[in-house]
Amino acid sequence: PKEYHTGMTKFLVSVKKEKKKAKEKGYLDEEEADPIAFPLYKLISQWFLEENDIMAFAFTVLQWGCMARSINIDPLGFHNFSKGQEDSIEIIYGATKADKTGENVMPKNIFGNPSDHRICIFFALGAYLCINRNKFSEGNDYLFRFGNTKEKMAAKNYCEALKQLVSTEARKEHVRQYCRLDHFHAHGTRKGSSVLATSGTTCPPPLTSVFHRGEWSLGDVQDVYWQWAAQGDTHLGRILAGHDPDSPDFAPVILLVSYWHPLVVVSLMMYMYM
Repeated sequence: PKEYHTGMTKFLVSVKKEKKKAKEKGYLDEEEADPIAFPLYKLISQWFLEENDIMAFAFTVLQWGCMARSINIDPLGFHNFSKGQEDSIEIIYGATKADKTGENVMPKNIFGNPSDHRICIFFALGAYLCINRNKFSEGNDYLFRFGNTKEKMAAKNYCEALKQLVSTEARKEHVRQYCRLDHFHAHGTRKGSSVLATSGTTCPPPLTSVFHRGEWSLGDVQDVYWQWAAQGDTHLGRILAGHDPDSPDFAPVILLVSYWHPLVVVSLMMYMYM
């Protein structure tokens, strides 16, 4: 009917206007975000450190290592962490977009990188926990939610911080070398880490491990045959931490206590074994 087409046209025009407003505010659909390449990821971490925004720095390293959406990092608490395989931290979500009950979420082994503190999970979490140690003494289990912080607010604040991070022309120029400026978003971190794992090396981890880490579905094949295994996940975790699988140093990295500032070490020990 003519009335239907007229009404639908008005509705679609309204949707396009709202989408344009959202894009101007920095919000993007996940499929529209450009992948954040590994070199740009390191720059982002460096910039957050230069801005003394340690929360955003830790959030960035966690999101990259987990190959996660920002909303998956938002609710993480100490209960989601445990000592992992050999020299890793193991993270298990409580739930995901596709698995609301959390019955099928998979462990993610996150590794450190002593040669580059900008992308080292141990340095990032150690610094963050040291700075905010008084907030955790209040019995708060969440990493990024304090006081009356609402659900998803930490993720929203992070996305805003990421947008503000590239407000200078010099940083914008760096971003333009790797992605379109208006498609620069936190969603791109998840895409960038998956690109590095699958195409950024001649010795990639099993594709099954990538699917499990990203919590992507492979249908009945995954549920029945292609199960999670520690070997593939740790291979993937080391690549995401910046280790070269073609290098003889790709073996487990044993972190020497003397490498770290004492406060970082104490904070990490409390975090790992509390």
